[in-house]
Amino acid sequence: MNTGSGFVGIFSNGFNLTAKEINKISRNNSINEKMIGEKKMNTDRNFIDVLDDCFNEMQIDARQKDSLKKAILISHNNSLANSETRERLGILFEYEKNYLSLIKEYKEEIKFIESMQEDLRKERARFFSDTLKEVSLTMVESQIPSEVASCWIRELVNSYTKSLDVSSIIIEEHTFDTIGDIRNKAKMTINYEQKSEEK
Repeated sequence: MNTGSGFVGIFSNGFNLTAKEINKISRNNSINEKMIGEKKMNTDRNFIDVLDDCFNEMQIDARQKDSLKKAILISHNNSLANSETRERLGILFEYEKNYLSLIKEYKEEIKFIESMQEDLRKERARFFSDTLKEVSLTMVESQIPSEVASCWIRELVNSYTKSLDVSSIIIEEHTFDTIGDIRNKAKMTINYEQKSEEK
């Protein structure tokens, strides 16, 4: 009986399985006909063909043969899925590693952006909590009519708010540009490493 030298390792533990052991494999893997059909669609056709040829040459009970084939197909598909998962995790890990490396490279730039954002927040808070109050008090002490004072304060608030908003937009644009640079460099590094591995 020729089973093919490449499959001796796969089947060496399966030739002497009892019916009870075969059924246990089936139960542990929650095997049913629907699942096997779905798995078979995702399994490499060459593997299935060789597996069928090999089992056709075996002189064992048909039910045991079918159960064993199903268990092997499940194991094979799980192995493929795990391999794909590991590959994706590897790519993600390399991306994150390069991303962190680039963040360190841009550390001073990031600190500068954070500093500008913090200064802008403080300036906005200081204007409404201190500056506006001082201006209002000065107008009262100068005996400026309330109608005129209210108009000036309203114009001052509008003008200063617009100025702060423009500063905020400039900082945001600079922030997005920096983030974009980091992401692009990370992707370029990953693509370069993948092409190098393919060569």
